[in-house]
Amino acid sequence: MFDADTFCAELAASGVDLCLEEPGRIKVTGSLATRARWLPEIRAHKAAVLLALAARDPTLDRHRRFSVIQTDGTVLSVSRCPPCPLADVQADYPEGVCSVERVPETAVALAPADLALAQSVLKAWGEDDPVTIEEWMEGLAREPARLRQMRAQAVALGLVSRDG
Repeated sequence: MFDADTFCAELAASGVDLCLEEPGRIKVTGSLATRARWLPEIRAHKAAVLLALAARDPTLDRHRRFSVIQTDGTVLSVSRCPPCPLADVQADYPEGVCSVERVPETAVALAPADLALAQSVLKAWGEDDPVTIEEWMEGLAREPARLRQMRAQAVALGLVSRDG
């Protein structure tokens, strides 16, 4: 049976390094002769090698946005900066059902009142990291559910009354 981890270690010992260049593509580096020697076998076992490389790559399976369905049926939109694996969010919400959220392509501008309210929520949280603020604001503009969640948070923080 083919063992991709052993194969990758054997390649490394011979001077060939493999890494994921993009999804589904392997970048092979090393001397021309050594690469030529190993390429047929790399191609023959490409799927297994891709899986082994993906398992070792800490940047894969990292996401910014997640959906959490709590035991009472409440659905939360959770974001993380820096991105993290789904397992980290599942650890934070052990009773909930967590999944990765799809990030929509386009965003609409926030209404001035929502923009001011969002800035007040960020201030109340003590958030001052510009990257986090920008990503959070973009998320509000992209997803109506996140905007509703922010408005509810503003009420909970006492920044605005439930009526207005």
